[in-house]
Amino acid sequence: MKNLITTLLVFISLTSLSQDGYIYQGNRNFWAIEVKEMNEKTFTKYDIDSIENEVIILINNLRTQKGLNKVVKENSLGDYSFNLGEQLLHSKEFKHSDIEGNNIRVENLFLISSFGTIPFTDERMESLPKEIYDNWFTSTKHRENMLSPNIKNIGVSINIKYSENYKVVSTMVGN
Repeated sequence: MKNLITTLLVFISLTSLSQDGYIYQGNRNFWAIEVKEMNEKTFTKYDIDSIENEVIILINNLRTQKGLNKVVKENSLGDYSFNLGEQLLHSKEFKHSDIEGNNIRVENLFLISSFGTIPFTDERMESLPKEIYDNWFTSTKHRENMLSPNIKNIGVSINIKYSENYKVVSTMVGN
């Protein structure tokens, strides 16, 4: 088992130690290792793109319920959303971008920030898309953005930063 962990460290590089085990981050994926009883460990790979798609599915379910057309995932908006999320991860300010100057009609932001570490368990990761969606849904302006009849395309990004603290930023843009 130690050789496997050493191989993973070389391949993806350790970024944080959580309460339950280690978290490793790759490009758009990350791996969590949960430590069980008697040093038994389980490895779980999380695909950020799939989690983002789940947020879009929740948004489209809401739009369908309200009689609106579904929005389509647009790569250039996804790239914009990802770059905005990366800027917000490394910024001391949490603010909206210049949407008018970038041909974007709506923008939602979401932030989880904590001092210390967090266990990224299966339950935590499975609840993340709904947590993001619920946060936007309970805010009048964010809900209006998700239900805007003026948008046809959408980009959603979830950006995660690990250090002695952690940050999760999710952004949604539409045009």
